[in-house]
Amino acid sequence: MVLELNLNIFELLFFSIGLVFLCEGALYSLFPGYMKNMCLFMLNSKDDKIRIYGLIFCSIGLIFLYFI
Repeated sequence: MVLELNLNIFELLFFSIGLVFLCEGALYSLFPGYMKNMCLFMLNSKDDKIRIYGLIFCSIGLIFLYFI
């Protein structure tokens, strides 16, 4: 069975943004204490460390999208 979505670029963009909001909202509603601790961790971290984490997660996201 093949799942096929016939979306134009704007529908795909809004679909992707909706998925991001869904995942973010789920994290904050299911784990509020952990998310507070994560925010404090980010505030206390140096900019270079945050930048490296961001690059790592961007790379993971690109690899994930490549295999889809």
